[in-house]
Amino acid sequence: MAIRLDQPKKLNPLFNRISSIKEVLIASYNAGKGGPNQVSGNEREIFIRKYLEASYPKPYRFSSGYIIDKSGSTSGQLDIIAEKINSISFPAESSSDERLHLAEMVSAVISVKSNIMAQWSQLVHEISQLDPLHSEPHGHLNIAVRKGKIPFFAVAYSGAQNTQNLLRKLQSLPSDSCLQALIVLDSNIFATHEQDGTWGVSQTDSAFLYFICELHMELTRSLIIGDNMWQYACNVD
Repeated sequence: MAIRLDQPKKLNPLFNRISSIKEVLIASYNAGKGGPNQVSGNEREIFIRKYLEASYPKPYRFSSGYIIDKSGSTSGQLDIIAEKINSISFPAESSSDERLHLAEMVSAVISVKSNIMAQWSQLVHEISQLDPLHSEPHGHLNIAVRKGKIPFFAVAYSGAQNTQNLLRKLQSLPSDSCLQALIVLDSNIFATHEQDGTWGVSQTDSAFLYFICELHMELTRSLIIGDNMWQYACNVD
């Protein structure tokens, strides 16, 4: 399937609805700016509550925490972790949103930033922690299962006004980086990591819809029934 970012469609009412959702996200973020850290640092919560949890049915769970793989490698703290359907994760206690996740049980990770350029070093650090983790799912039924690195997405409310500066940042990343797609909401910039390691970048008012399409494809691409997690508990021959 060839995706033409330079040929956006504007199918109403879908396009109007998605555009309105984006404006609500930006407005909610702006409402918290200038306040204490606990107020202005609510970008992740806004994106979870006002888009992800509102859009996806209950079988999908979005939380924060960190990830471990079968080798024992762990990520640092991550903003949003999208769990696979039929998965398991481990909260520190029953009411906690902070969870320990197994690599094979994760569909995607999403980082949320206020300003992508000002916080670029934070994003690079998150990539460096997530890149070494390896997912190797095994189950009784595996459909279109992704193996290898865990897909990483980034959402920024602001920070890049043109594609050139952002593209230079993206091209400085390793060609096999786990970062799969990025959206800058206020300037309508969307970037996607192509299979050959290059970046496709577009600045259009369809950018948020592009990002949703990319993320949704990742969240729904695979199905595992009877996922085997014994290698986390003991040696398996």
